Amino acid sequence: MLGHPLCTNFAIIKLFVDYVMHSSFTYRQFNSNFTCGDPTILPYGLIHSRNRSTVGHNVRLPKA
Repeated sequence: MLGHPLCTNFAIIKLFVDYVMHSSFTYRQFNSNFTCGDPTILPYGLIHSRNRSTVGHNVRLPKA
């Protein structure tokens, strides 16, 4: 048993969010000399990672 599916899915999403937040922060710091910082980078990354996580979850579901 892997535990409650909702808890497992939440843990996976949290890992993706943490990774994207760290990546976006590093990306913005790296490009700080070229741009003033785009505040849309982080929200876009969060939405994109959530969509990827959802698609991956749907693909792994067994077909009825």
